[in-house]
Amino acid sequence: MAALLVIAACGGGTAGDEVATSDDSIASSSQPSAPTPTTPPPPEATEPCGPPVRPVFDEISTSSIPEGPPFEATEVPTVDAGAQIGAPDFDDDGLIDRAGDGQPAVVLPQGRVEFAHGNEQLTVFDAGPLDDEPLDELWVIASTPRPTTISRSWVVPSTIAAGVHDPAEVGIEMPPGLPIPEPSGGDRLWITRPDDVDLTSGTTLLFAVADLLAPGTGGDATGVVPLATADGAATGVIDFDDDSPSLVTSVATEGDNLALRVRSGDGTVVALDSGEVEVLGSAFGLGTIEGLTGPADDRYVMLASSSRAGTQSIWWRIDDACPS
Repeated sequence: MAALLVIAACGGGTAGDEVATSDDSIASSSQPSAPTPTTPPPPEATEPCGPPVRPVFDEISTSSIPEGPPFEATEVPTVDAGAQIGAPDFDDDGLIDRAGDGQPAVVLPQGRVEFAHGNEQLTVFDAGPLDDEPLDELWVIASTPRPTTISRSWVVPSTIAAGVHDPAEVGIEMPPGLPIPEPSGGDRLWITRPDDVDLTSGTTLLFAVADLLAPGTGGDATGVVPLATADGAATGVIDFDDDSPSLVTSVATEGDNLALRVRSGDGTVVALDSGEVEVLGSAFGLGTIEGLTGPADDRYVMLASSSRAGTQSIWWRIDDACPS
């Protein structure tokens, strides 16, 4: 992933700050209502459909332009979890919008927006485009350190007025975790619950955005039933133009070995591991997931990472991984 999970030790507003409220809302609702899932969760295929897929290509390069595999490949829309979590850019101008002063605050076109909720340690992330507004929504988490645990999450509209706000008053409480939107945004949102700060294991849940936003401002969506559940912490979501995007998760790392899972839109799970490939030290924590297609529309998952030894890329071909 492009960045590790960084949760700043941020408290509430400074003494004397008045916690602001706002009439802005993500879902129009005068009275919060109980969330109702649009569909029941489908049967889960949690076990991989076959043995782990081994890399078809790997390269360590000190050149700024690596040679790459011996075939042409085309990038497909991908959301890398590390970049999504580590570098929030709500207005898509290429600049990180999180305030750099250690406070739970972001700088938006309307000004500085800061959050406080009692003595909770808060951090602000990018939830992706959850409504029709031009800015991505804000995702505020409350967490505890050592070990890092996400205890509560709220989604807050990007149109929130400048000032200090209580996320419980101006947002909707979400199932706890970190948001991973799909490449096209839209109707579904993955929420990942990592077991550690390196995002190498955990659980990831898929929700319908309409279900999460149904309670309205000040409401509670923590009881919404997920559409699907996947083992592992999310490392990325890839849109191979299937029925729905594929989720890539990390289920474990043992030494230099990587253990990944690719969950397709139909629920099929393909296991990936690094096999005999020697992974650069700490490469996984610094890597970026990317989806690509080959000359015959065959599908690849690529992990790119960097260390002092150079830039490493590892490619897996995920077609025909399941026995017929």
